[in-house]
Amino acid sequence: MIHALGGKYSGHLSKWHTHLLARENGKTNKFKKAFEWSIPIVNGVWLSELYLGNTCALKQSLEERYKRLNGTPPIDHFSFDQIFVHDLLLPWSQSIRITDEMLNSAIRRHHEQQQQQQYLLSNTSDMDIDNNYFKKSYHYHEPINSLIQLTKN
Repeated sequence: MIHALGGKYSGHLSKWHTHLLARENGKTNKFKKAFEWSIPIVNGVWLSELYLGNTCALKQSLEERYKRLNGTPPIDHFSFDQIFVHDLLLPWSQSIRITDEMLNSAIRRHHEQQQQQQYLLSNTSDMDIDNNYFKKSYHYHEPINSLIQLTKN
C-alpha cells in the first residue's frame, strides 16, 4: 500500500521520515526516536484510509484513532471507515435476480468453455503443461429449474 500511495518503506528511521507505522506502543529505539524527533506514530488504519482516498488523514493534527496503537478494545489495524468505500459496497447490498434462462445460458457457456479447454489440452504434445486448472473444473450438465436470488446475508 505504501508504494501504491507513492511512499517508500525503509527498515530504519531518520529525522527525514514523515511517519512511523507501528502496531503497538513499544520501547524500541525507533519508537523512542520517533517520539523524540516529533515524527507522527500511526497505526494501520491511517494507512488503509489513505489508500482508500481519505486525504484528511494527512492533516498535521492526526485524529486520535490513527494514533491509538493498543488498548481496549483491541484495534484492528486493517479496519477502515466504510464511508470511504460506500460507492463500492452499495452494489453488494442490493439483490440480484437471476432467471432460469440466464442461469441455464451461463451453465451452457461454462460447459462449452470446459469442452474447448479439454480439447486444447488433449491436442497438445507439450507434457509440461500445468493442467491443475482442468482437474479442478466443475462440470454442470443439467440446467437448474428454479429462481435464484442472491441477497446480502
